Amino acid sequence: MSLKILITGAGGLLASSLIPFFPENSQLYLLGYRTKLAFSNSFSFYGDASDFTSISRFFELIRPNIVINCAALANVEQCELDTVLAYKTNVLIARHLALLAFTHQAKLIHISTDHLTDGVSSYVDECHPTYPLNFYASTKLAAELVVGRLCPSALIIRTNFFCTSSGSRPSFSDWILRSLRLGSPLRLFTDSYFTPIHTTLLFRALASLLDLNASGIFNVCSNDRISKYQFGTLLSSHFGHDPSLITPVSLSSRPERVPRPPDMSLSNRKFCLLTGHSIGSVDSMIHLLSDPPSNTLLSSNIW
Repeated sequence: MSLKILITGAGGLLASSLIPFFPENSQLYLLGYRTKLAFSNSFSFYGDASDFTSISRFFELIRPNIVINCAALANVEQCELDTVLAYKTNVLIARHLALLAFTHQAKLIHISTDHLTDGVSSYVDECHPTYPLNFYASTKLAAELVVGRLCPSALIIRTNFFCTSSGSRPSFSDWILRSLRLGSPLRLFTDSYFTPIHTTLLFRALASLLDLNASGIFNVCSNDRISKYQFGTLLSSHFGHDPSLITPVSLSSRPERVPRPPDMSLSNRKFCLLTGHSIGSVDSMIHLLSDPPSNTLLSSNIW
């Protein structure tokens, strides 16, 4: 019997990158908001997942086996300007899905963030104290807490991903490569660190955790703590662009920005110990930006 999989936030960058990985025999139900969706292997619906009555009826209709919550307002500045929308999108939707997944015994995968600490420590693990520095991070932390309380079997994934966008919103790597192709100068931070993972490896990691029926919080990220500037130079080198177009700058050069943790690097040790898989380096993933996705997310032996 094929799995019924509900994906929320289906018009967003992560969900639209995820959809092509599913096997053709999967029954995908995509819930988007104000976004036209067109995928051959799925059923698309329009709706507001923050409306508990509507999403309850939707659950009753399709009765999904797996729910992947990709709905998020991830623009840090916008979250500060519109706190009501940020709370509605990042917290209420997670709460509703957690209640419904628990009630209907569906497996919930909730996508979180790497913004949850003060950014003083490197390679933080899942037990590291949280200290959100902005409203976006506060809502994502609140969502983790409510999901963990209402649906203990849920998987909560802390990550920071890159990919080639298949929709209208470019990814961070898209923005860098587009600027380099056009010969446009760009400025990247030398003191803002993260552990980015390509979506192909992210999806493989999710499949491994699903196979093990894992629950709780997992960091799913690359092995590398690199700066945004280092990430840009890796892309420039791999794709043969002019590295002089990238100017190294410090976070202090942008004092007007909403505060963010300067070091967002995560440790993937918990994931690796449980699954027996090593995720790998950022450098080893760069070539995947040129490769088409394959239907491997729910397959076994994909490492």
